[in-house]
Amino acid sequence: MSKIAYLSIPEFERRNLDRVKLVPCEAYQEIVRQGLTVSVSDLTAGADLPIVFEISTRQAVAVGLMQDGILFVTVRGTQKAYDWLTNLDARKTRFSTACGTSGAAHQGFFAATEEILDRLIEEVSSTLNVYQFKKIVFSGHSLGGAIVMALSSRCSICTSSAGNVLGSTLWDEILNKARLESYTFGQPRLFTGGSTRHLTLPNVLVRSGDIVPGVPPEYLGYWMDGYISTSDSSVVYELEGDTTVKAIHWITGLLSRSGVKDHNIELYMEDLFDALGE
Repeated sequence: MSKIAYLSIPEFERRNLDRVKLVPCEAYQEIVRQGLTVSVSDLTAGADLPIVFEISTRQAVAVGLMQDGILFVTVRGTQKAYDWLTNLDARKTRFSTACGTSGAAHQGFFAATEEILDRLIEEVSSTLNVYQFKKIVFSGHSLGGAIVMALSSRCSICTSSAGNVLGSTLWDEILNKARLESYTFGQPRLFTGGSTRHLTLPNVLVRSGDIVPGVPPEYLGYWMDGYISTSDSSVVYELEGDTTVKAIHWITGLLSRSGVKDHNIELYMEDLFDALGE
């Protein structure tokens, strides 16, 4: 499901060929490079997966699909969101929860979530009124996974440091009618250690050797939370050495893309198919 979001390509991304290779999906890169016109609705029609909404902002794309009474929402980051200089900026934004606890999250990833949040809730609510589904499944790969983690947690988050209210009566109404599940693949770290108490966390899959799930690194205070599994039961990628050495390796690995060779969504799909014996 997560790959479908990569096939929904807004016009502003099609005009910027220089940044195509930043988006970790081979199919997306090929479509944009060749100037192909692709309709997500046409691609999914034969699989009985009607598209119920497509949303795009400068930093995120979300696609909603219905199947067997379940609303699937797949999310990805746009070319603009894949600015590793921005993502390496480990500044934090504070938030508080409806439970009275507080925490901190990566400022850039959290901002991408806030940008798409209101429109996504409205679309999910409208879809619920039409289809009366009983379950919502969020999924996202890479930066889309970080956005999904924030979206799936946001029912517990009520305010951010910017003063934006993330709690939503409309979202509460949705969750009173439909059960929420979320899955992420190769997502970077969103929250700092200890910030996820009382939050709803997703199921997280990372590939062995993929550098992105270790961004931002632990020594900057970030932590990977959720129900984590890896492709070979190993630990999430971490670097050895002192802080300075680690910082140099993270920056050069990401900016040169040598460190993200194991990150493309097609590789995650291969791992899942292998695990399922398909």
